[in-house]
Amino acid sequence: MTFGLALLWNEVLYNRSSLLHSFSLSVIPNNLHSNTALAERRPDINSDFAGFYPWDWVGDDITSFKALQGGLLVAPILQQLILNREPIEVLDFADKVAQWPIERIIPAHLKNNLMYTGKDYRAAFTFLEAGGVPRGLPRPLDIDMKLLRDAEVGLLASGAVAKCPPLPGGSVSREAILEQTVYGCRDGLCAPRSSP
Repeated sequence: MTFGLALLWNEVLYNRSSLLHSFSLSVIPNNLHSNTALAERRPDINSDFAGFYPWDWVGDDITSFKALQGGLLVAPILQQLILNREPIEVLDFADKVAQWPIERIIPAHLKNNLMYTGKDYRAAFTFLEAGGVPRGLPRPLDIDMKLLRDAEVGLLASGAVAKCPPLPGGSVSREAILEQTVYGCRDGLCAPRSSP
């Protein structure tokens, strides 16, 4: 079965041309300066976007890239601002999808044909578990997540997003997590709720 999913980033093999675009859509790392893309355009490296980069890296970009290697990764903006608001429902969904006979995943962005299984797909959602992402799987550096954490503070203060419930797998029961989860409706369409 071929499975395409926009939530998953490309497997990172330290390929800056594809990673810079994917990374630019989701999180802006702390070690960036203003854009000088026009002067330093590199179509030989990034033919998808005529060699334009949305920023220039300064500092230790290699460490940031290496942190994203080793498997599938849910985009950090989804991890920090969206999916962690209803972790039980997201994990229930990921568990169901992981049971499908997945042989490869084709991301919605750029050129890739990733040979992964349902087990690999499910592992991408371990950020929603109290135990966190296992060693060896991709995880953005804390410093690279700072912008999203700072944005979350403002979004919580404004009421744009709900407070996150505790993550499953720790000392809080599934029932207690569901009780603390805030569910929203928009235009008569309500978020699905998992059963205790």
